[in-house]
Amino acid sequence: MIQTLLSQVSELLQIELAGEAIIPDDHVVSLPIAKPEATSLPIISIYPNQLEINQQLKQSSLSQPHLQQMRQEIIISREFTQQFCLDIWESDLTNLEKLASLSSALILTNTDALIKEFNIAGKNKYQSGGVITTHLISHINWLNASYEFLENFARLQLLFQVIGQLQSAEFVEEGTVPIQTITLVQDSSQKY
Repeated sequence: MIQTLLSQVSELLQIELAGEAIIPDDHVVSLPIAKPEATSLPIISIYPNQLEINQQLKQSSLSQPHLQQMRQEIIISREFTQQFCLDIWESDLTNLEKLASLSSALILTNTDALIKEFNIAGKNKYQSGGVITTHLISHINWLNASYEFLENFARLQLLFQVIGQLQSAEFVEEGTVPIQTITLVQDSSQKY
């Protein structure tokens, strides 16, 4: 649901952190890493995590005439929450903390801009035939952080949560309906 957002965050980190020569821009990746090579450190990995869909439906049905055909639009909206992880791998714990601090600050101080960019019309809209889905987000929250210590380096995982709405619509054709029937009768006695 939030892959576009993760691309935005990845790009933000590449521009800001690489621009300050803190980390090479190719060391910010948009996929999980099981265990990086020590020679590639530091590295930041951003990827989607748990997705939960609220099971309460908000359904509406709109009928609108379109020319000679009747169409019914069925819309279902559901709230969702999805987590994403930002893993920072580094051998120097001081630099690890610095990268975590800067990365979280960049996300949190740019939340409004990230949400606005994500919600641009059509950017997260998918269509197949008469079915259309649209993803919109409203909040980005930082949930927690956890360390994992490996052989010669450590991983600090920052966990964020995104709250949004999944809108699903289906257009159903109801058949052809004549607009109006007009019968013309010509009076032959009338002269023009």
